[in-house]
Amino acid sequence: MIFDSRPWKKELSKLSQIIYRARFKTKLSESRDIAYEKAIFISAYIVRKLFEASKLSYKLKEISCPIKKYPNIKHVNLFKWHNIDQVFDLNNPAKHSLNIKKLCNYLIHSFIFILSYNERNSLNGFFFTSDKEKNNSLYFIQIKDFINILQKIVKDEKIHSRYIKDKNGDLKEIDPS
Repeated sequence: MIFDSRPWKKELSKLSQIIYRARFKTKLSESRDIAYEKAIFISAYIVRKLFEASKLSYKLKEISCPIKKYPNIKHVNLFKWHNIDQVFDLNNPAKHSLNIKKLCNYLIHSFIFILSYNERNSLNGFFFTSDKEKNNSLYFIQIKDFINILQKIVKDEKIHSRYIKDKNGDLKEIDPS
């Protein structure tokens, strides 16, 4: 359980800066890709832990991230996951959105995660899908939208909250307004 969110948000801020700078780098390398992947995955983990510890304001639960969603056209397995153009219809993206918590869960449980670069070899986003969603949809988020979400979380200040007990005696956070 997280008691003080400040060190976690400080780390999240550092990671978001690593991801932000990736938009301007143009030299491709495996070590660079690994650094970006780690920053994205650890960011998703931190965000989920902050949500689970009720250290983020209730309004953040309602925020959705704009993404593109691609339909699955063939069964995805360990031998085909990296050939996304063969198992997903990349010519027919649909506008979609995911709430922050679901986005983080999909990243943490990703079966497919592929960085995407523009013509200048700068990071512009990433494709992902979870182990449970792999035969339904592939998602794409622009890196600027992911950074925007991270910055909202870093700047978020939870001032007050309200809880109710459920039938099992567990506390559930409710809208404080």
